This record gives sequence, C-alpha cells and structure tokens, in this order.
Amino acid sequence: MDKLYSSTNGVDTATITPDQLNSLTESTEQFTKSFADSTSAIKEELELINKAIATWEKIVPQLYLKRKRLLICDELLSGKRNIENLSSSNGIGGDSQPERKKRGPAKGTKVFVRRKSEILTDEVIGKIRDFIAQDENYHKSKEIYQYLVENNIIQPFPGDTPERAFAIALSRVDQDQLQYNNHYSILAWGLPDFGTSEHARRKALKSTVRGDRGTRVSSYGPEERVG
Repeated sequence: MDKLYSSTNGVDTATITPDQLNSLTESTEQFTKSFADSTSAIKEELELINKAIATWEKIVPQLYLKRKRLLICDELLSGKRNIENLSSSNGIGGDSQPERKKRGPAKGTKVFVRRKSEILTDEVIGKIRDFIAQDENYHKSKEIYQYLVENNIIQPFPGDTPERAFAIALSRVDQDQLQYNNHYSILAWGLPDFGTSEHARRKALKSTVRGDRGTRVSSYGPEERVG
C-alpha cells in the first residue's frame, strides 16, 4: 500500500499507527460533541435569562406600588405625614393621577382668528341667513357660494378653486348668525338654533302643503286659512 502523505499541522500521517489514528478520530468526535453541548448550554442559559427578565418586568410595577404604600405607612406612623392631608396626596392606593395640563396649539401651527371681512360683510351674512332660513336645512358652502354669485350678492372669488377659498373665508368671519355643524354626516352651515324644538316647528310649517280649500295642512293643530 503506497504511502499517503498529507500536511496536517506539519504531521506526516503516513507515520501514524492505526491506534494513534483511532485516538485522533475519537478526540475529534469528542471535541465536536463538546462544542455542541456548550452551544446547547448557552441557549438554555439565554432562555432562562429571558424568562427572568420577563418575570421581572411583570412584578416591578407591583413592587414599586408596594414600596410606595409601605413608605406612606411608615411616614404616618412616624408622624412625618398628616393623615388628614392624605386625601389631598396620591393616597395609599396610588390610583389617583395628577391633573393634566391643558394643551394649547402646537408651536409653529397657525391659529385662525375670526375677524370682519370686507367681502363677507354683515349684510352678506344676513343674505346667507335668509337663504338657509328658506327651507330650514343645512347648506354646504358650495351651495351658499353659488347662491351669492348667481344673485350678484358677491363677485366670484379669484383663483382655480374659488369655492374652497370662499369656504375658508366664511369659516374665518367673525359673526354669530350662522353656525357650522362639523358632524361627519352633515359638514354644512345652518342657523344657531338648528336642532331645537323651535327649529323643528318652523321646518314642519314650511314643509306643509296647501289643501283644496286654500288651507295649509299641518301636523301642529287644525287647518289654518291662508291667503
């Protein structure tokens, strides 16, 4: 059998006896097994640590709460804290929360200030009020704008989106004759008393129909003679 030479750390394997070769093979297997065992041990230890951290995160709030209660009890017994003023503090239960500060507009944001308008004057606002009062219904700013322009009450707004510009201008006018309903199902302009019983009465009267004898049929009482 020809000699087989291989370089393994400078050792000539042709000179290794069969017993030495077996011993070397067993040592290699033991090394691989030992490495595998150490990897498994590391994983097990890592898993234990993760469980310990998870457990600690759950009990930490309870420990802090218990410490707070014990501190309060100690201060009460030692006279450092007055029991009459305990209700004004956080209390032993620690359930009360500090009053939140009122938050204003974020810095850098624009705050629209209502003011008088040279275009949407008090007279124009009155015209809008009369337009809405005709049927006692909410009207979109687009409908109001078309009514004002078609009746030559105001001149058309310049720009590519005049209706949008009008809607913004109307929302900034300082007035108390109109009120915007920002409910998602409405999003339109109405009168301040919309939704009241008086508004329902007016709307019902305007939705009645004339009878054959020139009377107005209404659900609010007997027939009324109309001209």
